[in-house]
Amino acid sequence: MKAADRKPNLKLLTAVSAEPQVWYLPPHGNPNALLLEQAAAEVPFEDVRPVRTMKNWRGKTYFSGLYWAATNGRHVPYETWLEKRRVTALDFSRSVVGITGQPMWVCGRQDGKHWEHCPDYFVLHPDGTATVIEVKNQYLQPRFVETDRYRWIRDAFVSVGWEYLVVTELDPQTWQNLAASPPTRGTSKPRSSKLARSRRRSWSSSAKPATRSSPSPTCGASSGPRSSSSTSPSRSGRGRSSTPGPKAPSEVDCGCPEP
Repeated sequence: MKAADRKPNLKLLTAVSAEPQVWYLPPHGNPNALLLEQAAAEVPFEDVRPVRTMKNWRGKTYFSGLYWAATNGRHVPYETWLEKRRVTALDFSRSVVGITGQPMWVCGRQDGKHWEHCPDYFVLHPDGTATVIEVKNQYLQPRFVETDRYRWIRDAFVSVGWEYLVVTELDPQTWQNLAASPPTRGTSKPRSSKLARSRRRSWSSSAKPATRSSPSPTCGASSGPRSSSSTSPSRSGRGRSSTPGPKAPSEVDCGCPEP
């Protein structure tokens, strides 16, 4: 049985220390557990293995699978079609240099209560900062951000300088642009994850990285669909659109704040 198929007993970790801790699978070797503050400074979460395995079975009401991300040059898991669209947008975004799905189990204890959670995605940016993303549908998102569970997870990640975002459906026009893109999408993106990782280590040796201006935790996709209003062409055939058309796939907004 694979390590990702066995959920760890996280209560044993919180029995030792109430501080937020993470359980993760390094690229090679056995599972490991560290304090969240230490792991944020030392572990390249953009390269770790998923801690959960996505499976499909007869009668399942949603479809899970793997998406090949040009950003990482490897597969990234998704649990629903909603997550697939989000990870596609992340792969196209120029503000993303590393993506990992199901990157860790985070656990802790507060006010005598045990908390544990596995976020959907970990995203590394060119400036060395990181964003943890949770994907919820438009009906579950408002209820999730009002729970104590969400507040504990958000405070744990923000305490180590990471953004924590809860996003929902992509803008329909943005997804149409992504779906219509050629199969070679994103292959020309520069690989700068090593540079971003070195920046993160240099910051952690002196001080925690400053968080960006926090957007609304319930941010969804970017602005609404863009429509291109075209003027009627003149007799000479020189009529042109006065309004720019929809975004190109390389300029898509994945929901993360720009570095």
